Amino acid sequence: MDKEGCKPGEIPIQQTWGTECIDAQDIRELIKIVDKGKPILTAGKYAPGIPTIHEIKGAEHLGFGLFKARLPGGGEVDFDAGGMMHRLNTLSYTTFRGDTQKWGYKLPQVKKELEALLEKEIK
Repeated sequence: MDKEGCKPGEIPIQQTWGTECIDAQDIRELIKIVDKGKPILTAGKYAPGIPTIHEIKGAEHLGFGLFKARLPGGGEVDFDAGGMMHRLNTLSYTTFRGDTQKWGYKLPQVKKELEALLEKEIK
């Protein structure tokens, strides 16, 4: 373990409450999804350029974990939350669907942030 309590193969993420140890394999899996052109949202905040479900303002719960938000300039986005999210070893994510570019989603930036997280992996 390193001084933050993370083991080899994990990435220490500073949160307001302390250090969270994320499995590096989870980040690799998210990169594979992004490489397929699918925007993702995470449940927790892991890097400034990786949006979370909590950043989608005005999202309305439609039931069964599905949320939809109308965009001010027209269009809409939707995503799953809660128990409908995909769970990896140490984090949860969902795909972000609809007019994600109008929302301001930047797929290349998200990939860059994910790759930067891998550079912090404990060896």
